[in-house]
Amino acid sequence: MALKLSNLVNVFATPTDVFENLKEQPRWVLAFATISMISIVVAWFTLPFSNEIAGQMLLSKLSAQEAGRALALSERFEYVGLLLVPIVVLIKWGFLAALLYFTCILLDAPPKLNYRTVFSIVAYSEMILLLMSLVNLLVLYIKGTGSIHRATDLQAIIGLDFLMKNKMSNLPLFIFLNSINVFTIWYVTTLAIGISVVTGFRKIKSTLIVTGAWLLGVAFQMVISAVSSGSPLHPMN
Repeated sequence: MALKLSNLVNVFATPTDVFENLKEQPRWVLAFATISMISIVVAWFTLPFSNEIAGQMLLSKLSAQEAGRALALSERFEYVGLLLVPIVVLIKWGFLAALLYFTCILLDAPPKLNYRTVFSIVAYSEMILLLMSLVNLLVLYIKGTGSIHRATDLQAIIGLDFLMKNKMSNLPLFIFLNSINVFTIWYVTTLAIGISVVTGFRKIKSTLIVTGAWLLGVAFQMVISAVSSGSPLHPMN
C-alpha cells in the first residue's frame, strides 16, 4: 500500500521508476480514487467563478429577475455535474489509453503489452494535470471573483495564449494556444516516458505517439468550442 501511495508522488520526480513498477504490476484504482476525489473538490471550489461568468452572461440577455431564476435553476444541476466527475475521468482515460494502445500495437509494440498497463500509465500521468488544476484554482482565488469577466479568465494557467490580444475573439484558437503551457508539456513528456518504458520504444517515437494523441484531444475541444459558439473555427463577432 505504501508503494502504491508513493507512486502518486514519485511520478512527479522519478516517473521512470514509477512506470517500471506499473509495468510489472499494472494498477490504477488508487490513482483513480485520489484523482476523482480531488477533482471533485477542485470543481466545487471553482463554482463561484463559473457562476460569476454565468451570471454575467445571463444578465446581458435577460432581466435581473429572470437571470436570477435561471442561475438558481442551473445551480441545482451543479451537484449532478460533480457526481459525474469520476465517470468523465474514466471515459477520458479509457479513450486515451485505447488510442495509445492500438497505436503502439500498429507500430510493433511487444506482444506482452496489454491495455491495462497502458491504462495504468495514463492514470498515473494524470497527476500532472491534477497539479495544474490545483495551481489554476489557487491563482483564481488569489485574483478573486472580481477578476473574472470572460470564460477565458477561468483558465488562469497561461500558455501561448498570451500572444492573443483578445482571447474571446477566437475561442478555438485560444483553447489550442492555452493548451500549450508548462504543465501540458510536462504531462506529455511524462506520458511519453511511460509509453517508452512499457513498449521499449525510443523516447522520440513515444513522444510523437503521445503528442499525436494529445493533439487529437485538443482538436476535439476546439471543435466543441467552435460548435457551441456557432462559428466553427472562425473569429467571433
